[in-house]
Amino acid sequence: MPALYLRGKLIVGFAALIVIAAASAAVSFWRAAEISQRVDQVATLRSPTALLGMRIADELAQTGIALRDQMIAPDDVNLSRWEYAWTGLKSSRDRMDTLAASFSTDAQRAKWTEARSVFAELEEAHKALLALIGTPAQYPALGAMIENAPPPGAAGGDFFSENLIRLLDGLLRWPDPRG
Repeated sequence: MPALYLRGKLIVGFAALIVIAAASAAVSFWRAAEISQRVDQVATLRSPTALLGMRIADELAQTGIALRDQMIAPDDVNLSRWEYAWTGLKSSRDRMDTLAASFSTDAQRAKWTEARSVFAELEEAHKALLALIGTPAQYPALGAMIENAPPPGAAGGDFFSENLIRLLDGLLRWPDPRG
């Protein structure tokens, strides 16, 4: 009888090990599927969103630079650069709309909708500044752009922008050749 008692304990022990191994495998598969889903989300949504966000930030900077250049030295090349920058910016904005439809929360989608509304306001402000070119208000508007540039050492301020601001400030002090 003691051998039967030992045999029962061994069977119960091996059965417990099999149940633990099966549970461990099930949890591993479940966690692997969850990790796979998150990797897919990063690859299909988060990374493209981050890259597109960086592109939008660069295109916004390019529109500002082209506008500034057009205000300093009006010509068709600078105006074409501004139009090209806005075309790229609008294209990126529209691609972000597509990505935003897949955002995981309503709050994220609402933030993009709020940010998106600023594009039209900014474009209208740029167009209003472009309309000032060739008028007496052009130089005060350019001065305001320079005054609102980030100060050296601040976020966005650097040696290049510090010297550029100094150069532009010198240009503003010149008398207007048109009288």
